[in-house]
Amino acid sequence: MRLFKRLFLYTLLSIFAFFSFTEDIFASEKKTIGVILPSNVPYYEEVHNYVLKKLEENIISGNVDFIIQKPFPDVIAISNAARKLIALNVDVILCYGTSAAIAVIRERPYQPVVYVAGYAPVMERYRSNNITGVEFKTPLSSITRYLNSMKEIKSIGVVYNPLESDSVYQLNEILKCCPYYKISVVKIPVKTVSDLKEFLQGTTVDALVFTTSSIANIALSEIHEYSLNKKIPVATLLPRKDARPLISLHPSAKKQAEKAGLILHSILRGKRPSDIPRDMSADMELFFYLGEAYKMNIRIPADLLTEATEVIY
Repeated sequence: MRLFKRLFLYTLLSIFAFFSFTEDIFASEKKTIGVILPSNVPYYEEVHNYVLKKLEENIISGNVDFIIQKPFPDVIAISNAARKLIALNVDVILCYGTSAAIAVIRERPYQPVVYVAGYAPVMERYRSNNITGVEFKTPLSSITRYLNSMKEIKSIGVVYNPLESDSVYQLNEILKCCPYYKISVVKIPVKTVSDLKEFLQGTTVDALVFTTSSIANIALSEIHEYSLNKKIPVATLLPRKDARPLISLHPSAKKQAEKAGLILHSILRGKRPSDIPRDMSADMELFFYLGEAYKMNIRIPADLLTEATEVIY
C-alpha cells in the first residue's frame, strides 16, 4: 500500500514537473506579435501604450518581437495589413478595433487573434477557436438622453461608415431609441474624411453623434470649429481629446489594455485562445467638455455632471 502511494505521488509530481518545464520552455522561446493599429486614432495609440506596459510587467525583456502595421483605417488598407502579418507567420495578431479583428478573421479564420476594443454585439458573430479579446457595448440610449437634456433637439446626425460593422450596428441602435424622445435621425455615411464636410454643407441637424468608426473619428477632428460656429453639440463613442467634443462616452483605455495584456501573456505562455473567455468590459468613461458647452451657450445639468468620469474645462 505504501509502495502504491509512493508511486502515485511520484507520478503526479512527474506530470506537474513536465508541464511546468514545457511552459517554461515555451515562455523562453522568442515569440512574435503582429499588431494592426489603425493610424490617426489617438484612442488606439493610448490603449496600445498601456498594453506594452502591461506586457513589460509579465514578460522577460527581449522575449517578444513586435511587427506593427499602421494602416489608414479603411477596409482595403486594413485587409492588406492583415495579409502581411499572416504571411510573416506571426504567433498571434493583436488587433485594435472591430474592423481590424474582422479583417484578420476573414483572411485566415484560424489565425490566433487577440482584439482590443471590439464591439461586443458585432464580435458575437465571429466565434472561432483561435480568437479572444476585450470587448464593450455602449449604452446608446444614454447618449440620446444626455443630448436631449442639454437643449431642445429635433434631429440628430449620426456619422457612420457603412463599411464598418460596429458603426452600422450603432446607427441602427440609435434609430431604435430616438423615437422615444421624438427625435429624427439623419444618416451621415462617411467613407472618406472629406465626405462629412460635403454632407454638412447641405444639411442642418441639431446635434451630431460619431460612432466608433475610425474614419468618423478622424473626421471628428476636422469639424470642431464648424460645430462651435453652428452651436451643434457633438457626442462621440470613440474619444478624441484634440477634437474636444461636448460628450465622449467610451470604454476605459487603461482597463481595456490591462485585460488585453493579461490575455496576451497567457497565450504567449502556451494557452489556447479558446481557453480564454472573451472579456466584456463594463468600465465605461463619460467625459463632458465644459469649455465647448460654454462657447455654444449650452448648460449641462448638474445631475449629468455627477455621472461624469471627468469634466474637462
